[in-house]
Amino acid sequence: MADIRRIAATGTGLVLVVGTAACNSDRPMGSANRGSNTDPAATAVENAFIVPAFVPGACAIQVGKDAALNFTVTNNRTTGTESLSAVSTPAAQSVDIAPAMTRDIPAGQTISTDAAGPRAVMLRGVKADVRPATAVHVTFTFENAGQLRLVVPVDACPSQPAPLPSAR
Repeated sequence: MADIRRIAATGTGLVLVVGTAACNSDRPMGSANRGSNTDPAATAVENAFIVPAFVPGACAIQVGKDAALNFTVTNNRTTGTESLSAVSTPAAQSVDIAPAMTRDIPAGQTISTDAAGPRAVMLRGVKADVRPATAVHVTFTFENAGQLRLVVPVDACPSQPAPLPSAR
């Protein structure tokens, strides 16, 4: 009787190990907006998304054209400044950070981009894989945190200003 219980326990354990291993994946766990293999306690990039340009009557990014990259960066350190050095992605020919954008983030502070203003970050010459409701890889490079690699979604369709009421 003891042998039967031992065989049953061994069989159950084997099923659990095999079943659990089947659920494993090579994808990094955690929020896609935190960067993989990074310490979000020090520097965090959040709420990152790509904004397609508005094309009347359609929601599409035009290949070879520009798109805005919106995000928020928080320096969670108690002392010391973090500095955004660069942003890159294989989904565009280049990435431009507006000269007026603050790249230095004081300890305990947050900065945000502004797609329509002086704090804009633009993807120049977007490639065919940048489509609404998909995501692309973006690397944010910081002085202290190094490279934070994120999977950044492309906004499904940018919100458009309401039409002005017509004068009657």
